[in-house]
Amino acid sequence: MMEVATYMRQRNLLDFLPNYSYFGTETGEIKENSYLLYPIRMIERLREFYVFKGIGKIQEFLRSNEDLIPILYEALGHIYRIFGPNVINFLELHSDPEESWDELFIVIKSPYPSEKARELMDRLGDEWFLNIIDKVGNRLCITEEPL
Repeated sequence: MMEVATYMRQRNLLDFLPNYSYFGTETGEIKENSYLLYPIRMIERLREFYVFKGIGKIQEFLRSNEDLIPILYEALGHIYRIFGPNVINFLELHSDPEESWDELFIVIKSPYPSEKARELMDRLGDEWFLNIIDKVGNRLCITEEPL
């Protein structure tokens, strides 16, 4: 069986893991707080920052693409730094079952006029998204829509 640290390192999740360990109870029973539950908890926590459109399908997609979870957290810092705090972030899963194609979209709903929003999206792409495109491939896309 693969060591926990090796598993986490391969998935680039160690930086986001506050505490993974096993805890004993008074009866000697072991209660697991492990890397096995970590992705599920981190997906649930994403709901504090994103509005999920089609929660079940998004959760299933993220369980199959765990490496996207820390990227979704990272995206928030870049979005708020560039767009400011007055945006609402949505996650939407777009699929084409005939071609076995799924892509998760971060949809930034912003109060800006279209010209300003386009400028901010270009900046987000230049300063961050284009640098991670090799990691996410065609599994993640970011777009902006008016509030």
